[in-house]
Amino acid sequence: MEEKSKRAIEEIRGILESGTKEFRSSDKWQEYLTMQSKMPDYSPNNCLLILMQTKGEASMCMGYKSWKQLGRYVKAGENGIKIICPAPKKIEVWQQKKDSEGNLIYHANGIPVREKVTRVIPYYKVGYTFDVSQTDGEPLPEICKRLEGEVEGAEELIEILQKISPVPLTFEVIEGRANGYFSPLEQKIVVKEDLSPNHTIHTCLHEITHAMLFLNGTDAKASRELKETEAESVAFVVMKRLLGDQLTAEDLGQYSFGYLSSWASSDDLSEMQEAMQTIQKTSLELINRIEEELKMWDLEKTSERVQDVPMKLESDAAGICAKTPNSTTKVSKATSHVPHM
Repeated sequence: MEEKSKRAIEEIRGILESGTKEFRSSDKWQEYLTMQSKMPDYSPNNCLLILMQTKGEASMCMGYKSWKQLGRYVKAGENGIKIICPAPKKIEVWQQKKDSEGNLIYHANGIPVREKVTRVIPYYKVGYTFDVSQTDGEPLPEICKRLEGEVEGAEELIEILQKISPVPLTFEVIEGRANGYFSPLEQKIVVKEDLSPNHTIHTCLHEITHAMLFLNGTDAKASRELKETEAESVAFVVMKRLLGDQLTAEDLGQYSFGYLSSWASSDDLSEMQEAMQTIQKTSLELINRIEEELKMWDLEKTSERVQDVPMKLESDAAGICAKTPNSTTKVSKATSHVPHM
């Protein structure tokens, strides 16, 4: 059984290797990033596998049990989408014991003191996930907050990006063609004033990514071209996730992935795969932080609306009083409907 599982993993890895090479053009890379935006918590390898098996049609994938927890079931006759799942194994081994300072311990006769410990060995198996289109049952809960109305939603998102930026983010006049920059020396981000709302969000996300990767040391050895491709890719994934169909062809045309040409001319996929890991982790971190802020924003707005209701009703009642000063009964009826909040 274990040998069969190993063969299945090797087969999947072979498909991944050949498939990865196909996504080194700009159009194909955008297809991959679009799938990553739909499944931000899936690994790059699994996003590629889902993309190749569903031709980009999948929109939300979960395992059989996860769908069941949401009150949905996989339709009869549906085939699962193959993905790679971690299945670590625990083994017990004997090793020489050490003291609290890391020194090896010996018996009085010089024989090493040994102890049995449990070690976790990384291991993977082929698993299956299912797209929402393959399921039926209870209506889906609101999984991801989608911004409504480009201007209002964009302004809200820009404020949130300023809040979560790892360094101060300001809007200023910038001479020349640059739309923004991150200064490692001054530890700040500057974005050009008067850009369109979506272009402003794109630039903010791009520069925030530069700041994040600089501060955590990820881009220490990366070339300028690779840094730009990673920053552009993260901005694309996050914007696709949050704005979705609001993005126009013009918005999408702003993205440039110049470093793809160097990957296309090399048989070594290690740098590309490492970059994909960086893009996925950074995108997921930003998406989680933004969506958490959006939830807090919604709660604050709801609280404000609830607080405004009694004030508005009192104001309406006062207006009625002013119009009918002698109609005590009528005023009493009007104010009797004010709810207790």
